[in-house]
Amino acid sequence: MMWSFTRISVLAACGLMAACSHAPKTITMKTPDGKHEVMAPLPATLFSMARVLEAQGRHDDSEALLRQLVVGHPDYVLAYYELSDILARQHRLDEALLVLQAGLEEAPQDPILLNNAGMCELMRKSYDKAFEYFKKAAAADPADNRYKANQALAMAMRGNLNDARAIYGSFLPPEQADQNMKIIEKTRLSEVSNAKKK
Repeated sequence: MMWSFTRISVLAACGLMAACSHAPKTITMKTPDGKHEVMAPLPATLFSMARVLEAQGRHDDSEALLRQLVVGHPDYVLAYYELSDILARQHRLDEALLVLQAGLEEAPQDPILLNNAGMCELMRKSYDKAFEYFKKAAAADPADNRYKANQALAMAMRGNLNDARAIYGSFLPPEQADQNMKIIEKTRLSEVSNAKKK
């Protein structure tokens, strides 16, 4: 696959093109006839290794391996999920968004990538951008109400309360939709109040 200049720029900007010393370059396997066969590790193997490293608290090693994985196997979408999640949990939202955008170049309609990008924008309080990502995620997978709920949340946080309530009402009972709106409105008013104090 030929990479576009945009893709190379995005990967370089978030450090995805750095080499990782933790990933095995080859794996030697014994075949049934007793011979040894050398092969490159599969993306799923590298991904599993990264998750083990993350579970062991070796976050830097896991991150480095995932960065290598998305460069070497750009169509392996699970790596973008995991890497962006690690970065977002460390509040490195700009980097997480760059990773998700690189993933979206490979899988533009992937609802999880779209949703996670929306969550990053939501955490940055970029509610208009978050809404657009959630809207695309909901369109890509209409059966998953989580994307609709996130869409309603972003809409409410930018002040479109009636439209947000209508989205909640499309898949929740009225009392649950109203309860969600009360919680969001309380959060939104607190955020507006805090912004005025600054």
